[in-house]
Amino acid sequence: MFEKDDIVLYGTHGVCRVQGQTVKDFAGMKRDYYVLQPVFEEASVVYVPADSPKLTAKMHHVATKEEILRGLSAVPKEGEAWIEDEPRRREVFRATLEEGNRRKLIQMVQSLLLHQKKQQAKGRRLHISDEQFLRDAEKIIEDEIAYVLAIKREEVVPFIRQQLDAAAGE
Repeated sequence: MFEKDDIVLYGTHGVCRVQGQTVKDFAGMKRDYYVLQPVFEEASVVYVPADSPKLTAKMHHVATKEEILRGLSAVPKEGEAWIEDEPRRREVFRATLEEGNRRKLIQMVQSLLLHQKKQQAKGRRLHISDEQFLRDAEKIIEDEIAYVLAIKREEVVPFIRQQLDAAAGE
């Protein structure tokens, strides 16, 4: 499925290079693992059980530049997906983070940013859990966009916001 030197996005670990596969004995159980090296955290190593469909499903090849730009421009056309019911919103956002689908993550960021603007207009802030969801979602897509577009990680969030505003016609 994944080969040595493939570049993948793996959950909150961000963009990783597949170093290969190895057999490890954790807790007396030998398993085959993908060895991932996060490209922006060189001191880290991530082991993903190769025989775990649930965990390997979180490994995605990084997008192309065209896919990223197309994804950013398409999100506003889908409308705001704000969920008023807070427990339901937490459940949906948590599942979106776990799934790692970049279109859904971008839509989630857009929804949170739009809600944040509305809250600021009322002199309010996002709920603390929504702020954390926004940071987590931005982190996941930040690594991928920085890597693919060859820009600095700190330039990604302003770039995303600019692209979303431009696509929304603001």
